[in-house]
Amino acid sequence: DKIKRTGVFLAGVRYDFPPVGTIDGSGNPVGFGPDLAKAIAGKLGVKVQFVQSNSANRAPLLLNNQIDAEIGITTPFQSREQTADFTIPYAWDSTTILVHKGDDLDPTHYGPPKKVATTQGSGNVPVFNLRTVARLYESRVTDTWLQFFQMVGSMGFIGLVLATTGLYGLVAYTVSRRVKEFGIRVAVGATRRNVVWLVERRALILAGVGIAAGAALTVAARPMLVAGFPGLGVSSPAVYALVPLVLLIVSAVASYVPARRAAGMDPLRALRNE
Repeated sequence: DKIKRTGVFLAGVRYDFPPVGTIDGSGNPVGFGPDLAKAIAGKLGVKVQFVQSNSANRAPLLLNNQIDAEIGITTPFQSREQTADFTIPYAWDSTTILVHKGDDLDPTHYGPPKKVATTQGSGNVPVFNLRTVARLYESRVTDTWLQFFQMVGSMGFIGLVLATTGLYGLVAYTVSRRVKEFGIRVAVGATRRNVVWLVERRALILAGVGIAAGAALTVAARPMLVAGFPGLGVSSPAVYALVPLVLLIVSAVASYVPARRAAGMDPLRALRNE
């Protein structure tokens, strides 16, 4: 009612806190606060008049009716809410404290309480969610990619299981088609070990071709992955050695069962069935 009656909206804004509020070259208040004050005045159909405010005088200005609203960065907490009404925040920010690495102010180091300088009038604002810059970076960037890579890793494991099953089926089918050959080999003096190695060798050759193709694609894709996912470290040489070894072991195990079945055949029965 007062604003409608006077036709003026008195807005308390900062003159020294860009981009929230500052003074341009012509001496006019500009920034988020002045822009919002102008929008409110336009909605009310009145003129806007700016009053300089800061963390020390904003509460007295509002309580003494020298301003109709304070538009700026103000943290709502219980003691302030007893004397002023807060709107839903139109912007949200947090305070960042930068210290040297390993400094006692690092929240991960538990030690005696430390004194930190704050803006006047905000000494009793609660402090929470203390994090180092490294942890902040991890939570905003690295953790997201780690979740993505965990999902990709799970899909890769499922792919490995499917590939193992497929390799077993392929080797078993090949053995069933070569029963006569194995019977002849055993009849002319081949040992069971020779038959097992014959089947295993074919499976290992197939696995080796697949590993070679995968290694070539890995080398080609590595620069793109490094450029696209910074901060996740570099691949360990042990990974390049361990993954092919695991694939070879899995291939050998998958082909061992049909290889043992082929080696255990009675040559006379195998030739008779053929």
